[in-house]
Amino acid sequence: MTASTAWRLAPLVSQATFRTLLDTLARPGTIARLPEPFGSTIPAVLCLPLALSDLGIPITVVGDPDRWAGDVARATGATVTAPAHAWAAAVVAGFEPALIEQFDPGSALEPERGARLAVLVSELGSGPLSLSLSGPGVPGRRHLRLGGVAPEALRTLQSRNASFPAGLDVWFVTEDGRIAALSRTTELEVIEVDPWGM
Repeated sequence: MTASTAWRLAPLVSQATFRTLLDTLARPGTIARLPEPFGSTIPAVLCLPLALSDLGIPITVVGDPDRWAGDVARATGATVTAPAHAWAAAVVAGFEPALIEQFDPGSALEPERGARLAVLVSELGSGPLSLSLSGPGVPGRRHLRLGGVAPEALRTLQSRNASFPAGLDVWFVTEDGRIAALSRTTELEVIEVDPWGM
């Protein structure tokens, strides 16, 4: 069985993944878990293009190991493109300011063009960075700890999301299938903390 065959989501898995993506986006900074087989037989960072893409949707996989983008395209009917034209993306490596600047945030008249990104991180709920979040879906303030993302990348993301309704929606995903989102409406403050708790 090829990866592209194995990665075709069963209807119930697709529905559960879609619901998890929506729920986490509606409650920025909350950590959820993707359904199986994400994190076991399917790389969890591919949840977004696999669950949301269909025929002709432009997607990209950045830091693409083993040509995952082609497998996702064959599983979904999506079209592989460059980051500047992608509607859905999985970022396996290279989530840096220069890359974030490439993604289309859409515009006030066409906010639906804004890209949606799933970004692989090393930690969620712990790690050397703390994000202080506020805005729609966040009662008061919420804090999200994470690792494997540079502070400069998050500050660039914040600037790209400064012109609502345009912007980028981002889901942070760990290899084992934990996931948390930042909506384009989320206000964030990046706090570098001591990873050793000292």
